[in-house]
Amino acid sequence: CSSDLSNLIKSLKKAKNKVQIFGIGGPNMINSGLTKSLFPIKELSILGIFEIIPKIYKVFSLLKSTEKDLIKIKPNVLVTIDSPDFNFRVLKKISNKIPFTKKIHYVAPTVWAWRGGRAKYLSKYIDKLLTILPFESKYFTKYNLKTKFVGHPIYEIKKNKKINKRDLYIKYKIKNGCKIISFLPGSRLSELKKSLPVLIETINIIRNHSNFKIHVLFYILPHLRKYFNKYKFNFSYSLINEIDKYDAFKISNAAISSSGTVAIELSYFNIPTIVIYKLNFLS
Repeated sequence: CSSDLSNLIKSLKKAKNKVQIFGIGGPNMINSGLTKSLFPIKELSILGIFEIIPKIYKVFSLLKSTEKDLIKIKPNVLVTIDSPDFNFRVLKKISNKIPFTKKIHYVAPTVWAWRGGRAKYLSKYIDKLLTILPFESKYFTKYNLKTKFVGHPIYEIKKNKKINKRDLYIKYKIKNGCKIISFLPGSRLSELKKSLPVLIETINIIRNHSNFKIHVLFYILPHLRKYFNKYKFNFSYSLINEIDKYDAFKISNAAISSSGTVAIELSYFNIPTIVIYKLNFLS
C-alpha cells in the first residue's frame, strides 16, 4: 500500500542524520521524500499466471534495471517491501554485489499459509525481517533470521476522528435515505476492467430485489479515472477523493472490495464487506 510506504519514508526523514532515499515508488512516496523513482511502481502491478506472460520481458528488464541501480548507488541500507516475487529475485541477484549494504525486508511472506520454503530462502539474503503479524517470527527465527514485530500499519489510521456526515452528503450529492455502498476495485487497470461490469450487474440485481435507493461511492486512483470515465452508470454514484476515503468509509452501509490491504482497512472500520477477485479463465 503506497500510503504505508510513504509513512515509512516520512518516519525516516525525521531521523537526526540526513537521509537520502532512492527506490521504486508512486506519487505518494515521491511526495513524502523519495528522491526519484527508478520507474513507476505501477509497472509491477501484475497479478495472475497468464496475465504476466505478455509482460515477462518487461519484468525481467525492470529487474535488471533495479539491480544495476542498486550496484551504482551502493546504499547503506536496502529496504525491500512486500512483493516477494520481484523483491526476492532482486535480493538474490545483488546479495554478493553490495555486501556492505544492510538488507531489511518489511512485511513477511505468508509462509504460514503457503510456500513455506520462502522462509529459508529469505534467510540467506537479508539481515533483518520486519513482521506485521505477531505470530510470524517463529517461522523465520528457526533459520537464524533476526525478526522484529512492528505492528500492522493499519493501526496508524485514526478511525475515531469525528466526521461531519451532513457535509459529506452535500459534497458528494448523496440523497438522504440511500443505502451507501463503497466499491474499491484495486489499483490495477486489469482489476478495474474485470470488476466494473460485475459491479454494474450486482447493483442492478440489488435494485431489482429491494425497495431502497442505492448510492455507490467509487474509490478510483487518479491514473485509472480516464478509463473509469468511459463507463455510464444507471445509478447514483460519486467519486471519492483520497483525502475523504476513511470518512466515507464511516457513512457506508456495506462495501464491495478487491482482495488486498483495502479489505483489511474496511474490516478495521467494521464495514460489512464482500471481497472479490476476478482473473481470466485460464488463471
